[in-house]
Amino acid sequence: MYNVKVGEMHHLGLAVPGQGPEWYLVRVELTVTDVNDNVPEWSMVPAPYLATVSTDAPAGSLVYKLHAQDGDEGNNGEVEYFLSDGR
Repeated sequence: MYNVKVGEMHHLGLAVPGQGPEWYLVRVELTVTDVNDNVPEWSMVPAPYLATVSTDAPAGSLVYKLHAQDGDEGNNGEVEYFLSDGR
């Protein structure tokens, strides 16, 4: 195992046997990419995450604060939130 950073390029030299006694040298370039291998973790407790909004609550009132973290790097570690229409 070799520990590398995402986005780094590495050069490897390989010796490949030919048909007879000859060997061929091959240069391989590897670029390390990240894998989305961590799921977001919600920090709110307890579940389920339900909130009630009063009909006379002023616009812009804080109803519920969501927070999640993802251990991946770069774009794979971004967490996005969306409102759904309930369908």
